[in-house]
Amino acid sequence: MFIEAVELKFLQANPMARVKLPKCKRAEKPVLPADDARRLYFALPGFRDQLIFRMAVIWGPRTSEIVGLTVDCWKGNHFEIHHTAYKGELRRVKVKTENSFRTVPVPVEMRGMIERWIAEAGLRETDVLFPGRDGKSPMWGNTWLQKHVQRVAKEIGITVSITFQVLRRSFVTRHRHELKDAAAVVGHSNYATTTANLYAQSVEESVRRMVEEDERMIFVRHATENVP
Repeated sequence: MFIEAVELKFLQANPMARVKLPKCKRAEKPVLPADDARRLYFALPGFRDQLIFRMAVIWGPRTSEIVGLTVDCWKGNHFEIHHTAYKGELRRVKVKTENSFRTVPVPVEMRGMIERWIAEAGLRETDVLFPGRDGKSPMWGNTWLQKHVQRVAKEIGITVSITFQVLRRSFVTRHRHELKDAAAVVGHSNYATTTANLYAQSVEESVRRMVEEDERMIFVRHATENVP
């Protein structure tokens, strides 16, 4: 900024020219192991909370994407991502990048949960899928995490801070050998976000198989172990 200001003759000299940058610690990038994701899921008391958490684990959406879902984004076996929400405000047909407009396949077991939620909540096509307290506006994702997920995680001894970013990173980490498909699910425009390689269009069927396998590995195979 100051270099630019000197070149534009707004300043005679750069006041930061001799200032040494501090040594920065490498930021931690935690992930949530599949076993902990499973334990936390079954510890959540409410059906809605379980559904949101399960969706976040299986396809790693951005916070703004999952709270920006409307009922008409649901197509029976997949979601079409084209809205976002921020601080309770729905932003229709507005996403982070061009590649964020995408189709996300939904595993078979989860489809029934989504249909059940829409029916029980009495939602219509243009309604927000997960409304806040007023029943109309989108919920605040981080507030929901703090009140409904992070508290439970602490109670059952999970030390990883549960955020949508952590769940997103965990999803990509689980599929680090399938980054082409993982990039398609999370909406990365190129591999520079996940690897140094260029992004290539993934095959839809392989993407579907990937999320189906995640669903079986984390939730379905172990469901009977958690039935009282």
